Amino acid sequence: MTELKLPPKGEIAAFLLAFIAGAAAAGAVYYLGVIGMLGTPGAMNVGYLLTVMSPLAGLSVFQLLFGMTGRWRGWRFWAVALPVVYLIISGLFVLALQGMLQMTVALPVAAVLVLLAGIWGLSLTQPQD
Repeated sequence: MTELKLPPKGEIAAFLLAFIAGAAAAGAVYYLGVIGMLGTPGAMNVGYLLTVMSPLAGLSVFQLLFGMTGRWRGWRFWAVALPVVYLIISGLFVLALQGMLQMTVALPVAAVLVLLAGIWGLSLTQPQD
């Protein structure tokens, strides 16, 4: 069995700061989507679109900030990050719709699972030159 090798502390700090900024961006876009669905008549489609796109906004901000460290740049990040994040979120959403999990619990659990998946992915990859 291979041993889990943690990245340097500076990269973990950069990862956490970029994660917080990305989560804040995703939360802001999600909030705008909910307001769009509940606000003016006829804006419901925009609200749905913003709600579905909120993880993409968070990943974009994360990639913009964490990409400056030289890690996870290019198409490989998007090829892995998009399916992982959307699978985590949609899986928890299905559990919430079935009544197995409250929505107020599902959102923080999703954030923690995405954070743990990112740290695990960070431990598996090497910096690009």
